Amino acid sequence: MNRGNISWWRVLALAGMASAPVLAALAVLAVLGMLEPDAALIAGIVCAVALVAVARHLLRNIAEIAGRAREPGTGTAHADHHPGLLPEFAAAIDRANSAWEREYQQLTAQVAAAETILEGLPYPLILIDSDRYIVHATVGVTELLGTASRGADLSSVVRDPGVLAAADRILAGGDRELVEFETLFPTQSTFTVQMRKLAVSPESEAAAVLAFHDTTEIRKIHQARADFVANASHELKTPLAVLAGCIKTLQGAATDDPEAQRKFVEMMDTHIARMTRLTEDLLSLSCIEMNEMTPPGGVVNLPDLLSDVARSLQIPAAERGIDIRVESPLSLPGIRGDEEEITQLLQNLVDNAVKYSGDNSAVRIIARNSSEPLPESADGTSIEISVIDDGPGIADEHKLRLTERFYRVDAARSRELGGTGLGLAIVKHIVNRHRGRLEIESEVGRGSTFTVRLPAAETRDPADATTPS
Repeated sequence: MNRGNISWWRVLALAGMASAPVLAALAVLAVLGMLEPDAALIAGIVCAVALVAVARHLLRNIAEIAGRAREPGTGTAHADHHPGLLPEFAAAIDRANSAWEREYQQLTAQVAAAETILEGLPYPLILIDSDRYIVHATVGVTELLGTASRGADLSSVVRDPGVLAAADRILAGGDRELVEFETLFPTQSTFTVQMRKLAVSPESEAAAVLAFHDTTEIRKIHQARADFVANASHELKTPLAVLAGCIKTLQGAATDDPEAQRKFVEMMDTHIARMTRLTEDLLSLSCIEMNEMTPPGGVVNLPDLLSDVARSLQIPAAERGIDIRVESPLSLPGIRGDEEEITQLLQNLVDNAVKYSGDNSAVRIIARNSSEPLPESADGTSIEISVIDDGPGIADEHKLRLTERFYRVDAARSRELGGTGLGLAIVKHIVNRHRGRLEIESEVGRGSTFTVRLPAAETRDPADATTPS
């Protein structure tokens, strides 16, 4: 039954039930002779017709009220605005509908706000029910661990036995758990999972919440710090031991031996110079790291700087017959950066190239406008500087670790040549501070190419002329 479509069978049934007592009374009066039969019949018909009309109108009102109950938010809550036989009842239904709709809207807003808050939390979350099935997973979970479908078992997302066992303990009555696990795909990562039990209620399916913390970078930092302390201690231990031995020898057996004294003094001088270089590089690296998040604001004239770097290393290169060649356009744009740091970057790269190149060879320094723009540059342009040597080359397994502190492909030869193991680490941090990029290309037996791309300070038309080496 709906508004405007009243079942006549129901109308007749209601009118029949309402008119039955009246018709019975008229029949009794006619039988007792107190009312003429014709008059009783006419009165019964009039009564029945009137009751049919009343029943139809009443059922139509009830149908309209039922329609209001099925459609929340319709009509008004004032009885004066409701025509019909039951205006107060209709108004009450409308008031109940309006209150229900307001509560529904409030609940909808609260659910939306709760979901927004969950998605805005810094850690991905998974809510599970008492059977360990996923009730809700934030977007961060998908980005971190892959698809987390509602209704799927927790094991479909996290396959670590320790995490699943901890979740089972929580659901069995535990209060909180803290578990660490690792993943190997797509990359090796470390996560910490904090679990808390939730109060189960009829309004919520969730029985526990799992918060995931990606601790991969923190682990790497802690490991790098431990490795740094160990390596720095090792680098200082040898020269200090040599110095201590030399001092004892000079105070004892070599007291009256001028030739031995000369040798030990030279040895002491060599190791003091080694420690001096090491401490200078450590201080330099520390200073660069402190300022790494602050981009430099100066402008460096690159052609002049390349010539100065080449001249500063010309003497050690000439001792082994190595020719340092500089190739760059005369009107090469300036680099937005710190001149002292760019100088140190180039000196480290060229010094390494000279050290590891063969005798009577050449080291090339090529600077040019890069075809690969850098978004950090003012107008997208960048400068590319390549240092090329014909040394022994670097195997692929070493390339990714070359810029780590104290990492050496050949530790013995590096120390023999006076290297501290920090040169390329300094280069990497200078490049990072200048918002540039470092690329290493090398093949065993065919030399190496170290390329640095740095943001240009301005754009000029490239010139074909090159600066003489």
